[in-house]
Amino acid sequence: MLSKVFEITGTTPIESYEKGVAAKFTRIDDKWGIKLYRNEYMRDKTYRFQDLAHSIGCAPSLGDKFKVVLPDDREYHGYITECISETFLKRHLNELGLESKSDLSSDEYYNILDEMEDDEEFKILCEEINSIGISTNDMHASNVGYLPNGKLVAIDFSHEHEE
Repeated sequence: MLSKVFEITGTTPIESYEKGVAAKFTRIDDKWGIKLYRNEYMRDKTYRFQDLAHSIGCAPSLGDKFKVVLPDDREYHGYITECISETFLKRHLNELGLESKSDLSSDEYYNILDEMEDDEEFKILCEEINSIGISTNDMHASNVGYLPNGKLVAIDFSHEHEE
């Protein structure tokens, strides 16, 4: 799979990756994707937290870690991760017939956040992640999602820390 990673990263401009605060993301195929970070420390921290959370069923599976130079001539540190079907936010946008967060009014967005806070599966996810010593301070509607089997998992550990 690493040969596919190097093929994608060698030809795909960074602007075409999905962007989060700490990571860039693109799919390899329907099951696997690539997360890229500007530094090795952040890549290794999020990989370690995701691996711990995956060991208790609370995060996607992981593949290899790697270092690449993208077409912008910048070095990135990345890893392969299992893809989710959709985020918590995207599922609720779909239910409302909307395309993106920008289509929501402030009230609608805060209603989704309230629903998430009251969601039993979300509460259990946070409790389980906390039980292995990882914070869940940044677990919001775009940082959790559903695996193809319907299981809710955490997908972003960049702002989390050990408790």
